[in-house]
Amino acid sequence: MNKTFKLAAAALCTLLALASCDKNKNNPDDGALPQVVIPETRVESYYWGDYNEMGTGNLIINVVTGSWSVETNMETWEDEYKGTGKTFVFDINIPLSDDPDHVKLVPGEYTVGDDETFAVGTWNCGYELTTYTEVENDKLIHEGELVDGTLTIKEVKGGYEISFEGTHEDETPLSVTVFTEGRAMGRDLVRKYSNLDQDIKVPSFKKGSFENFGDLAEDGMTESIVVTLGDENLDLSLSDGLGDFVYLYFNVEPGSEGIPSGHYGDSWVNIMPEDEEAEIELFPGQLVNGVVNWLFYAGCWYFSPIRGYEVAFVDGYVDVKALGGKSYKISGKLIDAYGKSVEISYQGELLEVVTEDDDELSIKSQNRVPNFYQYNFSSYLQHKMNKR
Repeated sequence: MNKTFKLAAAALCTLLALASCDKNKNNPDDGALPQVVIPETRVESYYWGDYNEMGTGNLIINVVTGSWSVETNMETWEDEYKGTGKTFVFDINIPLSDDPDHVKLVPGEYTVGDDETFAVGTWNCGYELTTYTEVENDKLIHEGELVDGTLTIKEVKGGYEISFEGTHEDETPLSVTVFTEGRAMGRDLVRKYSNLDQDIKVPSFKKGSFENFGDLAEDGMTESIVVTLGDENLDLSLSDGLGDFVYLYFNVEPGSEGIPSGHYGDSWVNIMPEDEEAEIELFPGQLVNGVVNWLFYAGCWYFSPIRGYEVAFVDGYVDVKALGGKSYKISGKLIDAYGKSVEISYQGELLEVVTEDDDELSIKSQNRVPNFYQYNFSSYLQHKMNKR
């Protein structure tokens, strides 16, 4: 399995005319976290548990500067690079955690390890595990493995300092130093899919979209609407970003226009129960548990890559008030499997997405493509409901 995660660039969008609010009265951002600021060099960490089956914990640390991407030309089968940026991927070994949802960086000096033992305090060399890539003005400058050097993690005020001094396989000397809060996002399959370590209130979201996926269960009882809300860093073309954003998955009355006003969350439903024979009952007013299947997400989630959060919700509520047209007031308090909560709010227009029967997009509002994270589950849900 390729464990290297390359971060998508966050695109600033100026698509929405947001409703103004009185800052002196009922400010929805009172007590909220500060707005996300995207640094030039950023860090994401992923904990894979005992991935190498050697009794040690496997942690991936991505250190990304700038913004770059790569796509394969399907005619020439050649990789085409875009942008300017650098990415270090450090594949390191830490003590195995008994709480894979709440792993933080482990201070120490990490040196090149023996790929047969994956010992604590080492980084993994070979097999394209620990790598460096550099792209400049759409041209690949360096790509390949790190072959020696020391990765140092120090605990400092507010988080951790990560520094590396070493050598690329093409003999180029490399170094980097960066700060991170140190939260790791879980990839171990034995977990509850939330690394939230405190109750938080997210600053009011700035943009969003919604899509009606119709009667996914084909039982005539509900239609499913997915709402994506995020800060200025949310890329609506990907339903992804580096700042704060949420997916909200509502079950509504069939034939609903837009998102019906109401209180959602008195009932929650898990569309991927552990018991494959368990019945799934869908009805209007429900919210859908956050679930994941090989990194495809569905249901209600909060993400904040810069803060290091990835949170599946299983309880809580969302209130929706339709303001006319495609404008809404949305607020709620959503709860993870550990009882920690995230408060959210949004007021403004939502872009609507419509997918035609032939899978061609008819965009009712500009510059929006489907929420790819959600599509993987419609056929699964129909299969589950048809088994009843």
